[in-house]
Amino acid sequence: ASNAADLQTTLSQTIQEALKAVSINSRNYQNWLALAQLYQSLGGAGVQGAYDNAISAYQKAAAANPTNPLPLIGEAQVALAQNNATSSIGFLTAALVLKPNLAAAYFMRSQVEGGQSNFTPAIQDAKTAVSLAQLDPLGWYNLGVILYSSGDYATAVLALKQAVSLNNDYANALFVLALADDKVGD
Repeated sequence: ASNAADLQTTLSQTIQEALKAVSINSRNYQNWLALAQLYQSLGGAGVQGAYDNAISAYQKAAAANPTNPLPLIGEAQVALAQNNATSSIGFLTAALVLKPNLAAAYFMRSQVEGGQSNFTPAIQDAKTAVSLAQLDPLGWYNLGVILYSSGDYATAVLALKQAVSLNNDYANALFVLALADDKVGD
């Protein structure tokens, strides 16, 4: 019980410090982002109302720096955590309007679309993500998993081999590669 009380005290102090930072300089979007990320973490831990506070802080960060896509990425993550794929895709699309070469937004949107079995846009976004970050094994793995899930096993093999070539002990990529190889008869 003492550990729980200590954690509660620490959380309260952390929130108060974050709120103090935004009250001192409410035009600094980074202060709002830090507060939003804190609330987002608390939402993930099941704290009631934390996601709503995170969204509010992300909106204030966006108002303070309207050309920065990071608040929209944060809102997309919160929407996804609340099982709202449509809103998440909308926020990611808005982030890409602000920064069309943001690989992380394409990556995230591909995962959301893939999770909805919308494979055509998921594959396109995953391909765009790897074209923007060609040396990222996670991007290639993501593309491979989406291709595998869509039933395009031969192309999945190619993407997964690329992931493994960039990180030769990538266990997840090796596992899905073995599954894809089996599907194509190798």
